[in-house]
Amino acid sequence: MEKEDEKKRKSMNTFQKLFREKSFKVKRYIDDNVRMYKTIPMKVPSDWRADVNYSVQSKGARVNYDALPADKNRNYCVVFLISEDDEFTTAGCNTDSFRSLLDETLPQFSALLYNETVAAVAKNHPSLLSSF
Repeated sequence: MEKEDEKKRKSMNTFQKLFREKSFKVKRYIDDNVRMYKTIPMKVPSDWRADVNYSVQSKGARVNYDALPADKNRNYCVVFLISEDDEFTTAGCNTDSFRSLLDETLPQFSALLYNETVAAVAKNHPSLLSSF
């Protein structure tokens, strides 16, 4: 839209430019809340609903945990969001420390994650969440 508006404006004569109203205004903001993410496989227990999303934000918003149903067998794909400067955004972060973070901030979900899963996620490289 912005490019098309600029193209149209360039095709106008000076008089038209003076009296033409702008069709829209663009306001760009600096992204001051960059988030990284890692994905975590999780299976919910039989007494939990398996047809809903589960979402938690830790106190102070350090961690966002969004669990989305992946199939009809109670498997979920978790998107674990953290700030880009958090120690757990690095690949190969300490597994025990990562488990402690999960236990502290998300005890209801941490208990569902196998130690092997936590170790694999700690090893993984994070991805950058797109800005909107």
